[in-house]
Amino acid sequence: MTLIAKSRVVERTIAHLEQVGSGTVALADNLAHYRGGGQSGDGALGLDLQKEFGDVGALLDAAALAACVTVGDLCERVWESIPPQNKVMPITAEEAMSRTQKMLSALFGPPDVMDDELFRDPRPKGLGLGDRDIALLREPINKEFMDVCIRDVLGLDLLSATRVSELFVKIWGHIPDVNKA
Repeated sequence: MTLIAKSRVVERTIAHLEQVGSGTVALADNLAHYRGGGQSGDGALGLDLQKEFGDVGALLDAAALAACVTVGDLCERVWESIPPQNKVMPITAEEAMSRTQKMLSALFGPPDVMDDELFRDPRPKGLGLGDRDIALLREPINKEFMDVCIRDVLGLDLLSATRVSELFVKIWGHIPDVNKA
């Protein structure tokens, strides 16, 4: 199943309505123009949106759509209909740092990796990592932050990081702004 951010739900809903209707669509617009005939129109709109958001498991029904007055209401209903495991929830910098530290602790040992911990210094001063070890962090990072749609972090991008805090900065830079809280 595909993960989706709320901002992407809004974009795709508006794009769909622009295809169905004519002209530009805004969040405050009234849905009457797109319904095409009361509750039966809601059913057709629901089926169309069900197809549009089938890749993220949206389960829309006509009753939920009938309560929508504006395009913004519709976007909220679509978002609410998507199962939680398919939603990209915004991440804070603190949470990203914590996840970075936990990931490194799980991979390399010390129970609590600190943000100022050095990568290359031998233990106990640092993690004792070489270039190859640091470059291999690519896969664990991409897996750990997949839920926030991290753009692919390349191993070579990581080599200049000498501290955990510098690795965090590189990770944070690869998370799309729309997924940051």
